[in-house]
Amino acid sequence: MNVKVEYLSHSGYAVETDKIIMIFDYVNGILPSKYLKSNKQCCFFITHHHSDHFSHSVFSYKKTVVMSDDVNLDVFFNVFKVRPGDMLVCDKISVKVFGSTDEGVSFLVSDGDVNVFHAGDLNNWHWKDESTSEEVDFAQKAFLDIVEKITEYPIDIAMFPVDARLGSDFDLGARQFVDRCKPTHFFPMHFRSVDSLLPLQIYLMNFKDLHYYLPLRNNHSFDVSVSEGN
Repeated sequence: MNVKVEYLSHSGYAVETDKIIMIFDYVNGILPSKYLKSNKQCCFFITHHHSDHFSHSVFSYKKTVVMSDDVNLDVFFNVFKVRPGDMLVCDKISVKVFGSTDEGVSFLVSDGDVNVFHAGDLNNWHWKDESTSEEVDFAQKAFLDIVEKITEYPIDIAMFPVDARLGSDFDLGARQFVDRCKPTHFFPMHFRSVDSLLPLQIYLMNFKDLHYYLPLRNNHSFDVSVSEGN
């Protein structure tokens, strides 16, 4: 089946399946009105309270919102606060909530046919060039402990941060995630420039069953073919 994936900006993505529309961490860039006007269920996801992942504007659209409980806002109609370990069923979707190595949560969302993972700020934030070996080991263990829980579930489409500010081995978390969780389609996010993604792109070419996508601009849209029964 065909799935539309649109890179909005930074960590913001919109994913449209045959059944639903999922909008993750939308803050900046243009949110096409077609998603809001669609007859399909449309759900916004907020992984945490940081200003590059959360904007109050998402509530103005009067759609279902699933957000991390670190967002300092009382819940109201069609707004659900979640924390790591929670599971939520809402109309046509099921949501599994995992932890993060920064703030908030990460999401695995399924419409019954397509499984979509958005990492939020889950990453191996090792800062290898600035930290002690003990700090690097601690960060890696915290990351891999969460990833191990995610490996229990199949992932069709994954969005994961690749932040060059980490210095050497900046894409280590992304490589570890792909190695262990084996998503079929991989989208980078939280990156500063397209050029910075080249080392990861070269690495991922070694995975014959993995499709890698490179957003060249805000609102870059992709057609993704997902096998039924995954």
